[in-house]
Amino acid sequence: MPALPRAVVQIDSDLPLEDVRTQQEQIGRRLRMERALAALIASIELLALAPAAVSIYGVMAYSVANRRNEIGIRLALRRAAGAGSGHDSAREHLAGDCRDCCGFSGAIFVRMT
Repeated sequence: MPALPRAVVQIDSDLPLEDVRTQQEQIGRRLRMERALAALIASIELLALAPAAVSIYGVMAYSVANRRNEIGIRLALRRAAGAGSGHDSAREHLAGDCRDCCGFSGAIFVRMT
């Protein structure tokens, strides 16, 4: 970079040259504030996400705890309806069993917490 000020002085010594920077340096300085602001906003958004996630978990836990008996009845009715039809394949039974097991385990876990 020192070659540029020397060349300008050789052409016209009356031109003031202060704080000579490359284009990349100028762009970096201009965007520094925007980058800092974006990082600040992102961190605030992450801080806001945590209580939102806890609130959603609380609402779901409350809903499952209040509907635990209803969930059990629906599972029993689904079993009773599926047992007589004979149209379900083994894969559908396995998928239903997995779904029921996950739902029941989740309901028990929520009830215990």
